[in-house]
Amino acid sequence: MNDIQADIEASRQKELIATLWNRSLNERKQSFWNMMRCKYISMIYQEWRSKEIPILPEKFLIREIEGECQQETEIRANLALSRLDAEISLLRTRMQRYEEKFNSIDTAMITEISERTSGQIEEKLQGLWKQATKREEEKSATIWLKQDEWFQNL
Repeated sequence: MNDIQADIEASRQKELIATLWNRSLNERKQSFWNMMRCKYISMIYQEWRSKEIPILPEKFLIREIEGECQQETEIRANLALSRLDAEISLLRTRMQRYEEKFNSIDTAMITEISERTSGQIEEKLQGLWKQATKREEEKSATIWLKQDEWFQNL
């Protein structure tokens, strides 16, 4: 089988699994984005947390309560830092879960391709899958760069 015939057959096989392909690619894209977002936000929060005077995201800021004694304010400030630490841990845990999910989607697609095809067709289809996933990862990275710029300008 020559290269052109292999390309045609690979395209035909891809069309046969188009629904699975598209659904898996979309799921993988979402999982990759979520993994990347959790990873980078946890890194940013950790950087903010480790500063001499920690920076708290708005959702963890404590509000001044009129008439509150200093000790109570300090307790609430420590609680805010603990909540930030918990958020960092949650983000890291979610990052691992999303990474496992997109890796399992890759494994499932490679297995599906291997079960349906062999030889040159299998290699071409797997190559198409890797190209599609790489393209989606690059899109996610581009989107993140815009968000990261926002975080850095806070």
